[in-house]
Amino acid sequence: MLHLIKMKDKLKMHNTTHPLHPQNLAPHQGLVMMRVQGTASVTFKLFGEEEPFTNTPSDKSGGKVTYVPRVSGPPDSIQPTTVSFSEWWNEIVIKDRLSVVFSRKDLILAMANQVGGAHVDPQLDEQYARLTRFHSQGWRVQVNGEIRPPDNSLVAASIRQIAHELLVSINNSLPHIGAEGNK
Repeated sequence: MLHLIKMKDKLKMHNTTHPLHPQNLAPHQGLVMMRVQGTASVTFKLFGEEEPFTNTPSDKSGGKVTYVPRVSGPPDSIQPTTVSFSEWWNEIVIKDRLSVVFSRKDLILAMANQVGGAHVDPQLDEQYARLTRFHSQGWRVQVNGEIRPPDNSLVAASIRQIAHELLVSINNSLPHIGAEGNK
């Protein structure tokens, strides 16, 4: 849409991602935080084995661990920056435990073209399927002795943060068409 109205190259994007540090060997999820709820004893672990899981929130008592977009979490030390659309769109925002990387573009286009945004593709891209269906991010939590992946989707929480960044960018750069201009 921004391309069609000839604003893509003029828009300055609100960037809230935690920058990827190439020397860090751990998985990276730059647009989200992890929230621990409940009274359970929770331990984070990084596992190498993949196993299918569902994104159904756990109904087990004692605790819940979820990915939350930065906009929904507590304040953190990440200061937003302003970057070009191209830099924002192509910036790495997720790196899984196998060092496979995903940009905002990768996440949005996979969601739109494979998971039901524009249509449903019965054959998911292998790397996207590993991230969303087999939890290649690798984080597992141990809650009261039970080891499981977080209770929701890293991709869905990341896309929510991308939507927030886009809305702030439009309001800041194009106030006459953003939410502020519709009052």
